Amino acid sequence: MTTKNTSSKVLKATMIGAVALTPVLAVGATANAADSKPLGAAAQKKVNDLISNLNKAFDKLKSKDANAEVLLREAHLEIKKQLAAGDFTKDILNYPNDESSIKVVNALLEFLANSTTAVEMGDAFDTLTETVSDADLKAAFDQESYKGDLRDLFVEYLVDVQTKVLSTMDTTKGSQADNFIDALFGVYHANTDYTPIKDGVNYAVKKLQVGLALNEIVSSEEITQAHKDAFKALAKEYKTVLTPPEVITPPGVVIPPTPPTTGDNAVEVDGSTIGSNPQATIDAIEKADKVDQLVVKVQAGTTVADIPATILNALSKKNSNAVVVLQFGDVAYELPANAFDLAAIAKDLDVASAELKLNVSVTKVDNPLAGKAAYKVLADAFDFNVSVVAPGGKSQVLNVFPTPIKRSVPAASELNPLTTVGVTVDANGNVTAVPTYVTEGKKSANLYRSTNSVYTLIEHSKSFTDITAGTSWAEEYVNPLASRMVVNGVTATEYAPTKVITRGEFAAILSRGLGIVAMDKSANVFADVSTSQAFNKNGEIAAVVEAGIVAGFTDGSFRPYEEITRDQAAIMISRAIDYVGADKVTFDTKKALTAFKDNKEIGAASRKHVERVYQAGLLDGYLDDTFRPNADANRAQMAKIIYNFLAEIKFIN
Repeated sequence: MTTKNTSSKVLKATMIGAVALTPVLAVGATANAADSKPLGAAAQKKVNDLISNLNKAFDKLKSKDANAEVLLREAHLEIKKQLAAGDFTKDILNYPNDESSIKVVNALLEFLANSTTAVEMGDAFDTLTETVSDADLKAAFDQESYKGDLRDLFVEYLVDVQTKVLSTMDTTKGSQADNFIDALFGVYHANTDYTPIKDGVNYAVKKLQVGLALNEIVSSEEITQAHKDAFKALAKEYKTVLTPPEVITPPGVVIPPTPPTTGDNAVEVDGSTIGSNPQATIDAIEKADKVDQLVVKVQAGTTVADIPATILNALSKKNSNAVVVLQFGDVAYELPANAFDLAAIAKDLDVASAELKLNVSVTKVDNPLAGKAAYKVLADAFDFNVSVVAPGGKSQVLNVFPTPIKRSVPAASELNPLTTVGVTVDANGNVTAVPTYVTEGKKSANLYRSTNSVYTLIEHSKSFTDITAGTSWAEEYVNPLASRMVVNGVTATEYAPTKVITRGEFAAILSRGLGIVAMDKSANVFADVSTSQAFNKNGEIAAVVEAGIVAGFTDGSFRPYEEITRDQAAIMISRAIDYVGADKVTFDTKKALTAFKDNKEIGAASRKHVERVYQAGLLDGYLDDTFRPNADANRAQMAKIIYNFLAEIKFIN
């Protein structure tokens, strides 16, 4: 069942919206068929019990406080319970002794019961041939002599189901069936307006009178040309409202699911199959010599990816520093495998770690800065969300991570690397700049920040009168940092390059430059630091403390207004290197502190940090071959250090 043609996307869309409804339609389907075998009393009771239990779950969706995902899973569990009884399939079949029909219906119901997202259901359908054969499918629908494309036949059957849904809605006035359908579309297509889908189906059924033709097929021994024409016309209506244009594969060409591939220390996997066959990905990871990345290519038009915890555990075991790269078309999201603790989350949710799934969604949203005079918008806005989901609907949102998370956002046109700024916009409309690196082709930018939010790109240019036109050697460092909103002036027009910088100011600049956000912005990490201070309005000090970049004094103070010394700055930069990963920095290990005449003045606590930053080329000595560790650092010197560091790790162009 992996043949692709004009019906392919139609079939998947209908599979999601129609096959999932098959159990609740059992009564109507058998009662309305022209040549149906009536259900016995016991079978009728089982079907009615199932319908009742499913409808109770979905009735709760009318409440604004109801958790649709939980209720959908309840419905799936109910279906699985019925399947466990063993004879449920025979009870709902018109011909209960037909083994082919039993195989097909069992396979479909099993897929439904084990699929809790649209992607999973699509994956399950793509692997249908592992359970049933073409011959079984044809036999199940009394179409052994049918010579057409089997997918067309399946579309016809699914349209039959959808037609019965619509007729059921009429008789129940929408109380149960409508609620059930809305719930499914609402959960499976969270970002899709259901109304045009329903309207499109209603229009097709009414216009083409397909309902009558489909009712006849239950007892027909063959599909007439009139039936075929009606089905194709209805499928066209489905295609219009449900699917984007697609590249059509000639009939008869079979495209199997793409297996995981390896290369360049990466394992690449199709996002549409990773959930249905996790073992294939695990095997690819384990067999690879080295894995730095697990690349998950998400199907076009899909905004959500689910990765089983078993895959993440295998990846972490192979390489604890590996990264999961999720590609949603032109948008990418990179999540380090060590950015979350699955064992701890499993304990919180009271489940086994292997039962968890990592859920990542990237959704294009209305740009909150569009039309605002203060901003020149360069790209669409995207909302990034991550959660870990357990069976039964329990979940834990992951919003703040221990390291900056990389996300790549496409632009509408070529970007200027010196003035392009990635920003987040929170629910209150607050705009915050994030570290931004324009890629080589200048058509996208990599944004780094330790939290999820809505991200977009804007143009921003800033300069100061006291460092422009050759008035200061620091112009090439200060202006790019100011344009990226990493450093601020002492006034709107002046930077004051020779003014000594304080410990609080330097720590805050590091926080902004690295995109670090505190778990608790208002945390009182030091007695002399609060969010009322200008350099700490967004909890910058708490952020760099949590990151292990800064520390206070033994008396519990931070002394934010003290002027920072060169060796103190070196300690912070050295720890920042550890925070982002030392592999991102090039060190010249031939350099040694003995090159400085005053190297013995460098204290024992700071010595290794000073040497490290010196070897990285981020902090040099003076012309007289001294380092002067206790000398104060001014704003121009610190701009050079910060700029070179961010450029080295590609957090700025």
